[in-house]
Parts: sequence; C-alpha cells; structure tokens
Amino acid sequence: MPLQILVELQRNLTANEMRGLLLALNRSKTIQYDYAPVSLDLVIPWERRGAKKGDAVIAAHLESAGVHYFISENRHFLSQLPDLPFIVLTSEEAVQLLKDEDTISS
Repeated sequence: MPLQILVELQRNLTANEMRGLLLALNRSKTIQYDYAPVSLDLVIPWERRGAKKGDAVIAAHLESAGVHYFISENRHFLSQLPDLPFIVLTSEEAVQLLKDEDTISS
C-alpha cells in the first residue's frame, strides 16, 4: 500500500470506513506498506500525459509496483488517458471479478 494511496483513502473515507478497510487489509494473506515517496522521474511522465499531481503520484506508484487492478470509486480517475498499465475498477466491478474467478476456480 503506497503512502499516497493511504493518504487519499484517509482523505476520502469516514473514520468508520477507514477502520473497516484496515480490518479487511489485516485479514489479507499479504500486504506491504510502502511509505517511501515515489521518484519524481516516475511522476513527471504521468503529469506530461495529463494526469493531475495526486493522480500522477498514484499512477506512478501503481506502475512501479506492477499493480494490475486499481479499485476506485472515482470514475474519472485517469479515464482521459489511453493505454494505462493497470485496469481501474469500481468496488462493484472488483467484487464481480472475484466472484467470476472463484466460479472458474471451483
């Protein structure tokens, strides 16, 4: 979990929602917290592509970590940029994807 994403979650979730999120994360098999700031060399290309500062930092973190899926209720998150190296899903879409994968695995 990159620091910038944790900051954005705290900014946008209620205290109760944040507690629920942290409880869910603690139940996961693995989680890594990464408090190191992402390199500006990785952020600048995102800004040049048109991402806002905060979005550029998040995108740089996701790209550098090799994240494949990013769950966001912000339907506008980088929607104007083509060829993202990750897929942006709503929480509903992510749950459906997990259900679909569980069905395929069974």
